Amino acid sequence: MIAYRAALAASLVLLISCSRSTPVTRTDTAPADPLAELAWLSGQWESPDGLSREEWMAPRDGLMLGMNRQLAPGRRPFFEYLRIEARPDGVYYVAQPKGSPPTSFRLESSEAGRALFTAPEHDFPQRIEYSLAPDGTLRAHVTGVAQGREAALEFSWRRAPRTE
Repeated sequence: MIAYRAALAASLVLLISCSRSTPVTRTDTAPADPLAELAWLSGQWESPDGLSREEWMAPRDGLMLGMNRQLAPGRRPFFEYLRIEARPDGVYYVAQPKGSPPTSFRLESSEAGRALFTAPEHDFPQRIEYSLAPDGTLRAHVTGVAQGREAALEFSWRRAPRTE
């Protein structure tokens, strides 16, 4: 019993002395996510007519995953797998329309609520720009040369109610 009390007393002394020690400052914290400045794109977005929907997961470990679906009455739905990823040579928007092989667009410029991705060598589009309007509307401006002529597509979405 005396040995037990001695061990208990020693443990208490050790705990008290540890609690009074100088706190340890960690210096091995992980760097900020390289895609953090694109977090505004995260969420579920839907066109006013409900026929177009785009969803983006929040950035994590240099990756954002997304998808797009467009419906047109009397036609097969269009879908696209999307991702934004940090690579050693930059940040890229990667599109796979209808599950086709990926096409990479390099992030050329970004600021709060705006990002421009380009792929000058791609057939169409060569530029994809996302912007967040002051009223909360997400816009995608898709432009480039198609069959020798300037072409553009515009998409506009509002935050959508979450679905499962």
